[in-house]
Amino acid sequence: ETSASPAAEDAAATPAPAPSAIDESGPVTLDANVDMPLGFETAVVETGECMTPVDYFNEKPVVPGPYALGSDVTASGWNITSSKDDPVPAAIFGVFKPYDKTLKGALLSGERTERADVAGENKQFTMAGFRLAGKFPSMSGKYRFYVWTGTKDRLIECDSRIVVQVQ
Repeated sequence: ETSASPAAEDAAATPAPAPSAIDESGPVTLDANVDMPLGFETAVVETGECMTPVDYFNEKPVVPGPYALGSDVTASGWNITSSKDDPVPAAIFGVFKPYDKTLKGALLSGERTERADVAGENKQFTMAGFRLAGKFPSMSGKYRFYVWTGTKDRLIECDSRIVVQVQ
């Protein structure tokens, strides 16, 4: 006869933590399961060192959700990469990556915007802001939000550490 260890019983009785929009835990990279952006089909996507605060989804502070399946979303915030040559590349996309690999993610397209509050005296960061638009994923699940920025040959993947529920 086998019985669960006391630690396993305690874990089963402990409720899951409340969902958080800012989740420092979880995988560093997840499979996006999205079509590459038009014109970027051959780009290599590489994990980068970035700062990527997301200020708003649909003009409201980001919350864990739930968000409606396939509903419209605009995301705004700012992004700076560690690149000395071009820390704010013009091309920028948002990606909802599913935790469940059987789900399809969602790609947002957008543009850079001026962020004087981020740039301060550093003119290289003037266009650090972004505004992205698209749809939330169309399948129920938990998704982590990333930003892809770069060139047609190489996109840098920046983890915003934001996790949302879509249902």
